[in-house]
Amino acid sequence: MSGKRLLAVLLVLAAAAWLPVAAQDRQPDPKAMALMRDVYAHRETWDADFPGFEARATIFHRDREYRGSVRVGPDYAVTTTLKELEPERWLRETLASIVGHRRATRFETGDGRYPLSLGPEDGHPAGRLVLLHDATQSSYRVRDGEIRQVNRAAGRRLRFTIDVLETQPGETGRRLPRVFTVSYFEGDGGRLQKTETCRETYRKVGAYHLPESRHQAIAEDGGAWSAGFRLEAHHLLR
Repeated sequence: MSGKRLLAVLLVLAAAAWLPVAAQDRQPDPKAMALMRDVYAHRETWDADFPGFEARATIFHRDREYRGSVRVGPDYAVTTTLKELEPERWLRETLASIVGHRRATRFETGDGRYPLSLGPEDGHPAGRLVLLHDATQSSYRVRDGEIRQVNRAAGRRLRFTIDVLETQPGETGRRLPRVFTVSYFEGDGGRLQKTETCRETYRKVGAYHLPESRHQAIAEDGGAWSAGFRLEAHHLLR
């Protein structure tokens, strides 16, 4: 994900902190709220005592290999020792996204802020449709206690869809992503701009499942390319 695209997604998440006027008087559906509360209970996350970690890193970016190290602080800030600008930025932004999704969030201060409702029972393979009624027109598909699809707008010019194809076990009853795709579209259901297919693995160190690897295949106007990293010799900062 490029810096500009990542910034757009972060702005989307910030915008989602407030409700559109039309949703302020909507009452949440108790069944939708219970469904999403169960999703939160099944997410593998890092607790408030997360100490941060360091690891050696091997990075593959556009057919070249780089080596260095990474540090994720207790505040989830990511730094690397890579000197090459483009692969360093890709690694830092990718890790920031991964560790950000591991930060524990209570349902009540996350998606529970919105007046959730259920879509029709349409037999979709990704599960039941959950509408958030937030400022970014977000919706989820939920199956077996997991979000299997995310749809969200980033202003008028961009929409993206995340499809979770496979998950992996964390602690008992909790799950981590393994394989997923991200598709970017112009506007509301417009022309496909770019797709990213990602495969991730994690390694348990102490009480925490830490990122071990990612392989990412990108297809966009002008061609296809790939990037990835492998982390080794993880150690917690305390």
